[in-house]
Amino acid sequence: MVTNSAFYNFLRYSAVSNSIVELLTGKTTKCKKFYASFLLDEGARNKDNRLAFDIGANKGNKTAALLDLGFSVIDLEPEKKSLSTLSWRFAKDKRVTIIDKGVSDQPGVTSIFISGPRSGLNTMSSKWVDVLKNPAANRWGKKFNYQGSYEVSLTTLDELVTQFGIPYFIKIDVEGYEHKVIKGLHHQPAFISFETNLPEFLEETIECIRHISTLSPNTIFNYSFTEALVSEHWLSAEEMLVKINDPAIRYMEIICKLEPNNA
Repeated sequence: MVTNSAFYNFLRYSAVSNSIVELLTGKTTKCKKFYASFLLDEGARNKDNRLAFDIGANKGNKTAALLDLGFSVIDLEPEKKSLSTLSWRFAKDKRVTIIDKGVSDQPGVTSIFISGPRSGLNTMSSKWVDVLKNPAANRWGKKFNYQGSYEVSLTTLDELVTQFGIPYFIKIDVEGYEHKVIKGLHHQPAFISFETNLPEFLEETIECIRHISTLSPNTIFNYSFTEALVSEHWLSAEEMLVKINDPAIRYMEIICKLEPNNA
């Protein structure tokens, strides 16, 4: 399906087509099971808090899974076509708030680099663009088809907390810009997840782990390759730092459980 079609939202996210896609792929069901495996943990603190931030919401697939788990979701997305899809899917749902901004460590403006409408490769990270455009460095088989850039407004996680309150869960998927997002947080949610590509973003991932550990020194970590927790036990920050230095690991989603400081 052509993602820049004027009929994309209607064709892809009608009740019928959405049901067919879910029947064939089970993506939302799998995502719900993954999130439930840690977010619904009876031992988690503040488990009655049902607020989530979806940073880099794209087309809203993770938002849909979180809604099914009983969360209200604040969607942050700066890319215009993705915003149109989010509006199509959730504008009438009072549990979803859609904000047309990117997230960084400081409010302001920056450029978003466009690979395609609604593309998961769209990014505010010039480093990610350089990696994908370099044939010697690009190992994903994905090509960044540069279609230009435009300025987008930025907010911070701290500003979002001031406006909406401290969330239970913050999901971050912003294609190489994760460290900038996390640096703008000085509050303590129960869980944070963020993606990383290694070793390209090793330094940035270390920065993320270190900063999250300042929010709660008792933070423990797990990780996922395909929406399932890999480690049988939660890891300390130092154990997680060892894990991301494993040369066999090239991609992961890191799940951070921020235990109370007096735990």
